Amino acid sequence: MSKNLLYDVIMRQAGSIKKAIMEMIQNAVDAGATKIELVITKDRVVIIDNGCGMDEKNISEYFKKFGNSSKRGDKSKIGNFGMGRGQGFAMGKNVYLTLDNKMVVDIKENGLKYDLFKTDESIQGCKVIIDLYDEKKIDDWDLRNIKDILSKVFYFPQIDFTINGESVEYEEGEMIKIDNITATEIDGNYTNVFVMGMFVKRISNTVDNYRITCDDLQLNFARNDFIIDENYKKFILSIEKLNIKSIKSYDRRKQFHNDSLIFSLMERKKLTVDDVLKLKFIPSSDNNYYSLSFLKQNGNVINVSDQRDPIGASNIIKNNVKATVINCDSKYDSLFNNVNLVVRDSVPYVKGIESLNKLFKKVAVVVDPEVDEMNAKLNKFSVCIQNMNYELGNLYEDESRELIFTQNAKYEAQTDSETIWFNLDTLKGKTVYEGTHIIYSVLTHEYAHTGTIKENESHSLEFYELFHNYIMKSRDIFGYYIKEWSNKSRNILF
Repeated sequence: MSKNLLYDVIMRQAGSIKKAIMEMIQNAVDAGATKIELVITKDRVVIIDNGCGMDEKNISEYFKKFGNSSKRGDKSKIGNFGMGRGQGFAMGKNVYLTLDNKMVVDIKENGLKYDLFKTDESIQGCKVIIDLYDEKKIDDWDLRNIKDILSKVFYFPQIDFTINGESVEYEEGEMIKIDNITATEIDGNYTNVFVMGMFVKRISNTVDNYRITCDDLQLNFARNDFIIDENYKKFILSIEKLNIKSIKSYDRRKQFHNDSLIFSLMERKKLTVDDVLKLKFIPSSDNNYYSLSFLKQNGNVINVSDQRDPIGASNIIKNNVKATVINCDSKYDSLFNNVNLVVRDSVPYVKGIESLNKLFKKVAVVVDPEVDEMNAKLNKFSVCIQNMNYELGNLYEDESRELIFTQNAKYEAQTDSETIWFNLDTLKGKTVYEGTHIIYSVLTHEYAHTGTIKENESHSLEFYELFHNYIMKSRDIFGYYIKEWSNKSRNILF
């Protein structure tokens, strides 16, 4: 490959400062380091390790030649292509100090040429100093969050790893070993997969959220996805076994929100009805989940899935009939038949659908009498808020949070992760169109908060990521409500 083409490849593959640091850390781990120090400022990154370092022979054969790696074919090493250091080159002027050697690379000034010097003092391992180019310098927000960001893309519990003098600690929980994977249950919203200690990607459809390590997986060139081979197939089977084990041992007092996983495993005869008989996974309209055994014991079961407004239908039934109300689609039918559970249709029990609007005119218990007056002015728009909250909540979290209206509050909205308090003053003087925008964005913002009111006063990296993901997931719901109120879009709410 010509030098010009190689330079172009390096600049094109250059990602972020995070990616460059990841490559440096990978090299340190592959060099057998037991201690890694990372120091980051706005304009400089320093990585120091106590690995084996590079002598002149290694420098000549592997550092000098891109695409030539001493680790090629060694499955115990993370790197394999000999291209990773290019990420650092693209970020700024690089100075490598290793053993008694010093290399200086400034790709902007000298292209791929490097200067090699002998130093008076020898150091163990390697020290890499990157003086960042102006356009690559780290802003204040990234600098404040860099430790949190980087600690999530490595998992090297065997290495003494510090970032700006602070030790990196890993969340540890119960470990489950299945075939070629090790799964550790963690807090969070995702299951993260690590290969050779490096984060690769997130996967969905696991019972709980895990940190999964699997060193047998082969990765693509960018190391952000798996190569589909026999090891990957074994990995998928191991994930399936993990799910089966988790379902069978699931706390029967807790609600289980992933019915699609249960049906998938049952269809392939990996689970039996007896395995899930006491599992609370059958949904209702009021955010409760029931087990098959509970429904059989209670006997009178009514399904409101045929109703346009399942919440209202459920309320009407509960006020007039002693029954357990569920909200299940047709995929449950064979399961109910299997256990001889009689589930009645809700239509005969729901009379006068128009009366549902009355149930929603007052959507919350409030303490301020002016809120009642304001709610009356909002009229049917109150139904819009309540229904949007229900749909967004079930999309984001599989259950909606209680919605309470307030007035004269200092906040636009706040949440403790179970209840959302919405300040009606936010809608004063707004058109229906503007109000729909506000409600959608405010509710989505509050659902992205998952802590206490005090904890939710700040916004972490995870918050912004979750908020972005929720927005991307719920565009169809937002579009529906904009269309639903389009004929009144210019009306002032109050």
